[in-house]
Amino acid sequence: MAHSHSLFRLVEIGLIVLFLMGVGIVRFSTLTEQEELVIELEASLEQLYALEADHFLKHKRYFDPAAPEYRDYLVWLDEYECEVRASARGFTVIAKADLDGDGEMGVWRIDERGAVPQVLVAD
Repeated sequence: MAHSHSLFRLVEIGLIVLFLMGVGIVRFSTLTEQEELVIELEASLEQLYALEADHFLKHKRYFDPAAPEYRDYLVWLDEYECEVRASARGFTVIAKADLDGDGEMGVWRIDERGAVPQVLVAD
């Protein structure tokens, strides 16, 4: 009788642990709208870096992201307040946005030095 009681207790504890794990997974795997917007902006900046790096490998110079011939590939630049600087030897794109709607602008930067966007001012 004691053996079945301890087995029942183990199953009960196992079910509680599984339930708590499920709650944790649901809670911590959900992104807020602001987090999604930050990921989207940073992914766009990383994509721009990849395009610039590829262009540099092929042509030995960087392209100007603000040039009309590249705008079809970079329409997302119009969604943010962007500063674009480009020369044959480098490029910098600074994107400013208020993604959380608090009235304060966040600032991100990407340049030829690396694929990971720098967060200059968190939003």
